Amino acid sequence: MGGGARWIGSTRTRKIWLGLGLLGVAIPLGWLALDSRVERWSRVSRAIEEARMALEEGRPATARRILARMAGEARGRGDFWLAMGSCELELGRLDRAEEAWARVPPSSPEAGPAAVLRARYLVRQGRLAEAEALLTPELLEAPGEHAVEACHLLATSLKMQGRRDEAVRLYRERFDRLGRPAVVLREIWSLRYETFPIEKVGALLGRANRDAPEDDRVWLGLAHLAILGGRIDDADGWLRRCLGRRPADPAVWRIRLDWALMKADPAAALAAIEHLDDSMLAPADVLELASWFALQRGDDRRRREAIVGALRHDPSRAALLEQLAFLETRRGAGDRASELRARKSGWERDFKEYERLLFDDEPLAHAPELARLALALGWSFESDRWARLVTGGGIGSGTKGEDHPPDSPTVGDLVAELRAVGLGDSDDRSAPEGGLTVFPTFRDRAGEVGLDFRYNPGRVDPGRSLPEMMGGGVALIDVEGDGWLDVYLVQGGPFPPPEDGRNADRLFRNRGDGTFEDVTVAAGLGGLPGGYGFGVVAGDADGDGLSDLFISRWESYQLLRNRGDGTFGDVTESSGLGGSRGWPSSSAFADLDADGDIDLYVCHYLEFDPGSSLAETSGVITADAYNPRRFVAEPDHLFRNDGGRFVDVSGEAGITEADADGRGLGVVSCDFDGDGTLDLYVANDMTGNHLFLNRGGLRFDQVGERSGGSASAEGRYQASMGVACGDLEGDGRPDLAVTNYYGEGAAFYRNLGGGMFAESAAVAGLLTPSRFLLGFGVAFLDANNDGRLDLATANGHVNDFRPETPFAMPAQLLLGSGDGRLVDATGAAGADWAAPRVGRGLAVGDLDNDGRPDVVIVPQDGPIAYLHNETVEAGNSILLRLEARSTATSAEGARVSVEAEGRRQFGWRVGGGSYQSSGDPRLAFGLGVSDRVERIEVRWPSGGVSEYLDLPGGSAWTLREGDSEPIPLPASEPAPARWRAP
Repeated sequence: MGGGARWIGSTRTRKIWLGLGLLGVAIPLGWLALDSRVERWSRVSRAIEEARMALEEGRPATARRILARMAGEARGRGDFWLAMGSCELELGRLDRAEEAWARVPPSSPEAGPAAVLRARYLVRQGRLAEAEALLTPELLEAPGEHAVEACHLLATSLKMQGRRDEAVRLYRERFDRLGRPAVVLREIWSLRYETFPIEKVGALLGRANRDAPEDDRVWLGLAHLAILGGRIDDADGWLRRCLGRRPADPAVWRIRLDWALMKADPAAALAAIEHLDDSMLAPADVLELASWFALQRGDDRRRREAIVGALRHDPSRAALLEQLAFLETRRGAGDRASELRARKSGWERDFKEYERLLFDDEPLAHAPELARLALALGWSFESDRWARLVTGGGIGSGTKGEDHPPDSPTVGDLVAELRAVGLGDSDDRSAPEGGLTVFPTFRDRAGEVGLDFRYNPGRVDPGRSLPEMMGGGVALIDVEGDGWLDVYLVQGGPFPPPEDGRNADRLFRNRGDGTFEDVTVAAGLGGLPGGYGFGVVAGDADGDGLSDLFISRWESYQLLRNRGDGTFGDVTESSGLGGSRGWPSSSAFADLDADGDIDLYVCHYLEFDPGSSLAETSGVITADAYNPRRFVAEPDHLFRNDGGRFVDVSGEAGITEADADGRGLGVVSCDFDGDGTLDLYVANDMTGNHLFLNRGGLRFDQVGERSGGSASAEGRYQASMGVACGDLEGDGRPDLAVTNYYGEGAAFYRNLGGGMFAESAAVAGLLTPSRFLLGFGVAFLDANNDGRLDLATANGHVNDFRPETPFAMPAQLLLGSGDGRLVDATGAAGADWAAPRVGRGLAVGDLDNDGRPDVVIVPQDGPIAYLHNETVEAGNSILLRLEARSTATSAEGARVSVEAEGRRQFGWRVGGGSYQSSGDPRLAFGLGVSDRVERIEVRWPSGGVSEYLDLPGGSAWTLREGDSEPIPLPASEPAPARWRAP
């Protein structure tokens, strides 16, 4: 009860007043008025009590009628309007509830609880500015449970606006007053590391902006969402509106700083920093910003110095370890770089263990280990709080936050430094000469050209199992050697599959006129054994010059031999690949021992028993249902080709031991360290990715962690799916693009040489546009033939959590700008790119031989997409087929450089790639406006070098090791007019 109830309690005082009146003592009129007020408040109090009882009995309408009769007498009664709001809330009239709570007088003891109730309603409605005005420091410091809820509400509002750092500080400063320490530590962890729920928050903010279009805190949240989505102009517009309302607000300028960093605009970044103080930027923030400005100036010395300082102040910034390792590599300190990457790998292992224990059902039982892990991770606050729980220090025995040494760098120090050194020239983001001038356009022509196929994942209801979410692959293969790419598509079906299942895959022959025909039966495929299919790769397994097919199926492999007459035979058993094989996924053919025939690497995912309780979803899917860490990993397998028979050498090759906990989903083979031997890169799901360096004799060292190619820039292992290989920066070294889980963003591993990589997705422009997609198939291509590599991805979720997160997602096309950066061009490339699909496999190839690369995507929720490249003003190109003699004829590992008009490009004949798919085996190079190639150099896997001079653009050739002249690449008639015969 509030102050009114205390008046009623003074019955003894009322009797004294009454006795004095009966004795004839003159009672002043003021006393009579006071007695009248007491009577009125007594009636109000009785009404409040009656209403309370009615509410407890589930009769909110009755409770409200009781209170409504007393509304005129309840002036100044906070408890009355608190109760009235509760009645309105129970009746579902939220607006009226908020209006009632707003009538609680500020001086009333009920003012704090009423403010919290109002704020709860306002936050849920997305009226963030109004809520923030109620959640004052005085309210947060007040005694009682309502102050605890006020803290949580303010943290929620800050999170919706993108002000996560402020929310973390809020929890830390009030930690000792909040109670439930494990819950609060979980909240702090989630604010720092959990994927931002962009769809959920976006829907709420969009609705809020419609209902309360003048709420500037909603504008700030929309600006933050635009930054996350890479929409620079949209973010700028919202931020300008915010600054128009609150020109000196540090919260807005902090988001403005994020915008400037994303835009790579040093002047805008400095302008934002000048509006901040040390409460908004910790010393490690100041030093990390100093390193960013040094990067813009090209000042490696200052960048290194700032990073070292930032790590000293905050050892938890694992992303800085990767940056420092890169700088050490560049200055020749390879050992130091390896030490830093080992430190980053250890940080990741500790992080995963901390996360596991934190979200255990009983985290307090793990307090000693959590304290130790937090200290190792550089989280001094968390370590201290867990340690107190162990020692009995409990709540309320420590400092409010974290103090910084007196010599810590300040925001003022950073501003002074930047003014002293200057910001340098503005960063020119325009395309270099000869760069991007044409946006490519594509159209889905699958139905009209005869590519009629739908992958059948099995069940489509929400209760489908994990294997039913992972299948769908495609191989582009020239079955007859006529120069035209045919299309092989793997089929799924009921899961688990019947034991006597037949081959339901489909083969479409390229007629050479832009159309395809289903030749599955004519090719002898219909009567062959089959099963539930996941992926496929093409390669010449028996060395006869014809492409064969290796298919990964549920619990089995299948090798289909190309007979040379348009038909295939099943040689799985005779080639040594028969038997039960668990769950294979992607695979790669490559001559790994350089003995003249191609070997086979097969990724394996995890042990899955369709009948086990672990695999049963009961029709209810949770985030944990498809968590691969719940299942035991299956090691990958490496098979040596001994004259057409494949022998498992996984153990002696070093694969089995190194892959004890890897759940492989993507693989590509290339010479990554430049030593002339073929290496392997494997994308693993939720554990570190593997880089197997070839040491000769079919022996491999797994160096993923120390190479910098195993995790994100922040040092966290990701849920990786597909992988692509290409030279994005034009430095002659093969880089790697890896698709990852929703919220993580794709990774880009920049090849530094010598088997060392630096994860640089943010710098390359890949992180932001891919962050809120779940990627599978991926490939580099030159979509507009401007001579600069682009990147295509197929996307789609594995968890159907609509509407919180999308299930079907658009494919994505990012265009290379020529300086190692990518620009999202999905919206400009045609509506069929943006069409939502549950995408899986993706393959790139010139299916109609018109000199422009096309894209085939296999989704799980609809027909395949044949994105036909119809770019009108695309540049010229040249297409090259390689044929080795000293090693396997398919020439995996060969490096090709093409020079035209003084520009040099590099490409590799790789094994595997993408996700459970196989693309065009020919190498295509865009030439821009050049109509001739001055020089082509091929470095063969054997070490030999071939050179070819003065070839016309718009032509296609076979380059054969040892031959001095190129051979025109055959193509069946009629050839499209665009393609010029040599």
